[in-house]
This record gives sequence, structure tokens and C-alpha cells, in this order.
Amino acid sequence: HHRSGSPRNGRNMTIKWCARDVEDLMNHLKLSRAVCLGHSFGAPVCVYLANFCQEKVAGLVLICGSVVRPFEHMFHSNKLDAIFKLSSKLYGIAPGLVGRGWYEFTKQNWFSYFMTARFGWNPEKSNEQDISAYMQGVHESPVETFHNLLKDYNEFDGRKLLPHVKAPALIVAGGEDWITPFYLQEEMARLIPGATLHKVEKGSHNAHMDYPEEVNREIARFLREKVQWKK
Repeated sequence: HHRSGSPRNGRNMTIKWCARDVEDLMNHLKLSRAVCLGHSFGAPVCVYLANFCQEKVAGLVLICGSVVRPFEHMFHSNKLDAIFKLSSKLYGIAPGLVGRGWYEFTKQNWFSYFMTARFGWNPEKSNEQDISAYMQGVHESPVETFHNLLKDYNEFDGRKLLPHVKAPALIVAGGEDWITPFYLQEEMARLIPGATLHKVEKGSHNAHMDYPEEVNREIARFLREKVQWKK
């Protein structure tokens, strides 16, 4: 949440190294086990962690995320995949130019606010302050950080990891998620042994922000009924 700097080597901004960061944090805090909760991009990070660090993961809560290339499915289309690959090539040629374009593109204005509220949130439930805070966070993110993370995610296919998840898992899916369509979250629940799927019918990509009481209730039930803290 913008409280740490970017690594000196931007190529380390990957799902694998994000998962290693979680492991290092747990070691630093002397946590023997923990339930890992990941939203959106955090879902593949948690799944990766649950594979290489099984003994530390007591459970997974994956909210509106998937473990497959996001731009091949976003908005129920694969058109953004070609756009992202083109912009990635341009970034490799002229990073400064793309960086300035990104800075201008992510500035808050009526159009960017409307698009974010319409496709990332439930317009009837969204809070203006939450949306503005999210947009400001994206705007302040270094373009190198954002680009490298998205590039790695768009080359990642973690479906082969899902059957090896040993920890109990709760999948919270938004029924009206334009960013991560429901069928991807349904597939993830099907491939993780014994996973529980909860569909927030009117939930957007930020279903936990749209319907916090419902999502918190399901998480509390999962922790109470599925998670065993003693190994």
C-alpha cells in the first residue's frame, strides 16, 4: 500500500517474488502459520505461496482473482491482450514516453472515474472515497512496477498449481466481475481440492467493498469451520 519502495531490479516484480516476500514477512513476524487472503492480483501470489510453502499456509481466501493470463479474459474478451502486448513492446523501446502517457492516463478526471466505477465496482454500492483512493494509488505507482507485475501475470498460468493446494480454500467471486469473469473463479474453485465457492451475486471486481457484511460473514464461517490452526 505504497509504504515500501520498489526493488532495485524491476524484473523482480513477479508473482514468485511477491510470494517470497510474504514468506519473508511471516518469518520476520515469527508466524508459524497463517491464513493468506488475496484479492485480484493477490490470488496467484497466495496460490504460489501455498505450493512452495505448504507448512506455513493454514488456509486461503481468494477474492475476485484467477491464476490465468488476465488480459485474455478481461471484459469477457481477449482484445486487451493484444493492446497490452503492444504497449509492453513500446515500453521496451521508449519507457520514458510510455511512463508519461501512463501518468496522464491514470490522472483522475470524470472519464477515468466513470470507467473505474462502472467496470471495477458496483455503481450502486461503490463509495466515492474508496474509488478515488484506488485511482490515486494506481496513479502514484511507478510505471516500471506496474508494467513488470502485469507482464509477469500475463505470462502466468497457475492452473497446474491448483490441484496441489493442500490448505482449505474459500473462493469469493463477484457475479458481475468484469475484470475477472466469474467462470475463471469457478474454475479455480473446481481445481482446488475441497475448495468452497461463494458467489456475491451483484458483486463487482471489488465484491468485498460492495458487500462487506456478506463477505466478512463468509470469511468468518470459513475460519471457524474449515481452518485448523494446529498442524
